[in-house]
This record gives sequence, structure tokens and C-alpha cells, in this order.
Amino acid sequence: MLCQIGRRLGSCNKIVSSPSLPSARVLFARFGWPVLGTFAVLASGMAYFLWWGPVVHSEPIWLPPGDIWGTIRSSDYAVWGYFGGIYSAGAGLVTFPGILLALAPVVALSNFLRLSVDFPYFMPHPTAWLLIGPYVFLIGCLPLFALDAAARRLGLSMSRRGLLMACEVAAIWQVLVLWGHPEDTIAIGLACYGIMVAYDGRWVASGWLFGVALAFQPLVLLVYPVALLALSRHESIRVSEFAGMIARSVVVPAALLVVPLIASWRSSTRALLDQPNYPGVDHPTPWMVLAPRLRSGLAASALRGNLRAQAASSYHHPGVTGPLARGLGRSRRSLVGSARYALREEVSAGPPRALALIVGAVTALRLRNLNKDPLAIAWLASACLALRCFFEPVMVSFYVWPAFAVALLVAAKRGIVRLLSCFAIGIGASVWGFVNTDAWTYWLVLVFLLAAMLVAAGAGQRSSGRAPRSRQGPVPSTEASPIPA
Repeated sequence: MLCQIGRRLGSCNKIVSSPSLPSARVLFARFGWPVLGTFAVLASGMAYFLWWGPVVHSEPIWLPPGDIWGTIRSSDYAVWGYFGGIYSAGAGLVTFPGILLALAPVVALSNFLRLSVDFPYFMPHPTAWLLIGPYVFLIGCLPLFALDAAARRLGLSMSRRGLLMACEVAAIWQVLVLWGHPEDTIAIGLACYGIMVAYDGRWVASGWLFGVALAFQPLVLLVYPVALLALSRHESIRVSEFAGMIARSVVVPAALLVVPLIASWRSSTRALLDQPNYPGVDHPTPWMVLAPRLRSGLAASALRGNLRAQAASSYHHPGVTGPLARGLGRSRRSLVGSARYALREEVSAGPPRALALIVGAVTALRLRNLNKDPLAIAWLASACLALRCFFEPVMVSFYVWPAFAVALLVAAKRGIVRLLSCFAIGIGASVWGFVNTDAWTYWLVLVFLLAAMLVAAGAGQRSSGRAPRSRQGPVPSTEASPIPA
């Protein structure tokens, strides 16, 4: 069906290059697929939130993503002017505060309308998500636009881009709808744009884009060496311009972290450097041996208190009746047990993640001769993002998504068979992330699947490094570069 739509619309390159055609067709050629993908995530995400509990589980509850409420609470603190306490108030925030500012307007409106939230007390119908949810899905779909722009500049046909977008929507779905981590998707989208403009030699724009991306999620440091590698293909770029790009990348996150660091140095540095994680909640891997054990501090105590509050409130909630009330009654002991036991072991994920950053930088340096090949740069970005999963001491299923999303782009350029193979393996790795087994089996299977995904996406002949030409006609001058601005 996607192929038929693409053939009827004709070549994307012809549409974009012909100013006499209607502007609606021009806009659809550029943004049609990511807009449709965003709508698909929004519609399916809200449908899941409203109807999965009543229809599938026969329980009168709504199902928002569980991890988003701690971020919303931290955004509440920022809205209230308590920006210095975003890491010390026990909401569990361990990333940079860019997402708090992005959510602040809609969170402030939710507070003004007195909508209910699912934190720290359980609410069967958190009405705030009716307002915040669509906004989160919309801003979280930024990488769909970035990856489609890259696909357009790599010369993919309209139908191939549609198939790629369908795969990207399926890949990003769990990150936004099941887990609620728009900061990850926004950061990856901005990083993709940053690499693209670095490839074009626009080091100022690339520096600012990576600065904003870092303000959302520091994991984009994994692909920062790839951006520098893409920039290095321009022999006219001087050392001072590399330094300028790096300086611009530091300004935005540093400005956002000044107040929290001054107000609460210990809690802020603990959250940002130690990166606390809980193997009793998520899945441990053999890299736990490099993860220092942390003493139970404020964050763990607050999380325990929140779980105990949820257990007590859900058990006595007057609006919960029938099977749900009985289920919550039975689960009260398990919720309290989770608070006491699942969080009793707290480890620092910071050192293994730092090791992944070092390996990624060394890998990019060793492969610096690939800086003129845009497809190789994209594959290298996917491989660097996969290093997080290779070295992560405590894994969560959605950690697979960044490498998966970029690998799909590379596979789409190689061919439809490669794209579908990469998609199947990536989905398998994402599903495996939910499996509960011993640490070694879990990690070995996950690494094998990710390696197979990278091979499926990147094995074969290298691209020429030149802008590909469409079968229907020449690539217009505005689209000549293989990587978009």
C-alpha cells in the first residue's frame, strides 16, 4: 500500500524541484510521511491510554506511561520556581533539565485546570494526561522528521520513505507510549540534525543543535565524535572552529545546570554523575561488576515513599471497585515489597556509560577515513548508540531504540529486504528487553541481536559518498548534499 501511494504521487525529487506544482504537494513531499507518522503515534498512543485497560484487561483504568510522572513532577518544581530542587526532591530525574522546560507550559496549564496526576498517589483516571499526553507525543516525534529528511537527501524514493516511516513509528512507539521518555527521542532527533549540518560544514549550527540535544539527554555524547568526524571532511575547517563547535555545545546544558548545582550540589551531582539505577526493578547485566554500589540516599528513600503511598492510596481509593479493587488489594503487599526490596540495591550506571563513551570516541577516531561517506557515517552513529546497550549495567527495553532507529535509515538505503530484516531483528531485540532471565543469557542474546541488526543494516558495498540520483530525474540543487541541513 505504501509503495502504491508513493508511485501515484511520483518522484519526491521531481515534486520538490518543480515550483509550478501546488504547494500542498510540495509540503507533502517534504513532510508528509513524518506528519502521518506523528499522527499515527498520537492516535494509537491515546487509544492505548484510554481503552487498553477497559477493553483488554476489563479494568476501569487508564494506562499512561509510567516513567513520565516523575518528569512531570520535576517540571512542576520548575514551574513553581523551585528549579534548584529538581534533583533533590525525590522525583527520580537523572537526565539534564531541558525536558522540564519543554513540558513547563503544558504542565502549568494542567495545574491551572486542576487536572489529576498519577504521582505520587495512584489515580485510575489521571486527567492530566488528556492534555499532556498529546503534547508529549507531538514533541517526541521529532526524530521522525530528522530521519525522513536524511532519507530524502540520501535519494530514497517516496514509497521507500513511506515504508521506512512505518518501521520508525513501530520502533519509537514503546519509547513514548509505554515508557514515556520524550527527552530521549528529542535528543536523538536534534543530534541527527546536528550530524547533518556538520556534514555540510555548518559547525556553528551543529554546535547549537548538539547543545540543545545535550540539554535533553546526555546520551547523545555517544554520537558527538561522529559529528566531529563528519565536520572533518571539510579541509577548510580550522582547529578553532572545532573548538567553537564544542564550546557552543556546552553553553546550553551548562546554563540549565547552574541553578540546580548551586542550590543542591550533592543531589545534583549524584543524579548526573552516578546515574542511580536499580537492578531489582530493571534487568541487570554482567557489567554490574563495574557499577559501584550506592548507599540508599534521598532518591531511593523518596522512591520508596512514593511506592508506599501508591500502595496505600490504591488500596483505599473510593473510585476503584470490582476486579481492579481486588487486584490492587492483592498487590498492596507486592507494591510495598517493591518499595522495600526492589530498590534496596542501588548501583551507579555512570562508570560503565563513561566506558561506552570512550569506546565510541576511539571507534570514531579509528574510522575517520569514512568521513566522506554519508552512509558510513550514519551506520557509525548507529553503532556508537548501540554501545550503550553493550556496556549498560542495568538494561531497559527502550534503550535499544536510538541505535535501532538510525540502523533502519541505513538499511532503507541498502534495499527493502535489508530494511525488513533490520526491522525484524530490532523488534526482536526490543522484545527481548522485556524477558526476565539470568544476566549472562540476557546480555549475550541482546548483544547478538544488536550486532546482527548492525550487520543487516550496514553489510555490503560502501556508498560512493556522492549524492545519489533518483531514477525519475536529477536531484535538484537544494537537495544535492547527501545529508540535509
